[in-house]
Amino acid sequence: SVSIICALFLHDIHDAGPNSCTQIGFSSLPTSDNAMPILSAVRKVYSDYSDYLFFVRSIFLYLDRSYVLHSGPSTKSLWEVGIDCFRRHMTMATTTSSTTMASPTSDSTFMDISSMEGSSKNTHTVAASVVQCILHLIRRERDGEAIDRPLLRDVLRMLAELNLYKSLFIPKFLSTSAAYYEVEGKRVMDRDGDVPSFLRHVECRLSQCQEACVGYLDCYDSGVVVGG
Repeated sequence: SVSIICALFLHDIHDAGPNSCTQIGFSSLPTSDNAMPILSAVRKVYSDYSDYLFFVRSIFLYLDRSYVLHSGPSTKSLWEVGIDCFRRHMTMATTTSSTTMASPTSDSTFMDISSMEGSSKNTHTVAASVVQCILHLIRRERDGEAIDRPLLRDVLRMLAELNLYKSLFIPKFLSTSAAYYEVEGKRVMDRDGDVPSFLRHVECRLSQCQEACVGYLDCYDSGVVVGG
């Protein structure tokens, strides 16, 4: 009976509609103006899901390997099917909140989190929410605040495992980083007015970027971040 329940678990998730957040646990995500509770909740949902998926895979390990081996490269394993299901729900399931976060291109304006992916006001996919929360934390760190780097690293690793890191996070990360440093560069030049001071500031920022790569980006695209 345990085997049947485990098999039905993946079947139900796979067949559920894109807004059936309860199948994965996204319906329990907090509504907050702070990125930390959202990312912490997503990390827990993914961790619990991965543990359960590993349990299911362990039960059907021999059958899974034998079937996949004899069915050709187009057949996915239970683990791959489970990860695909999670990714599908994360990129299609929508949540609604009043969350607003500081724009990475301005010191005084705010942007609605729903502006990502062109969704309607205060309605956004879970994946879009996660990416925006990550960018918000990175912005706060650049502004001199201390952030939870282990949390950031775990969530970025989750995106990598879901094959969303390069397709969803990196383009947004690079564009917001370019906009942030363009504004900062102009501000520093207007303030100091000389090239040596500007170059010292650039060197300091490059060092901080390298630290960020070691802290939570070193496994992926540190060369892209620091221009190597």
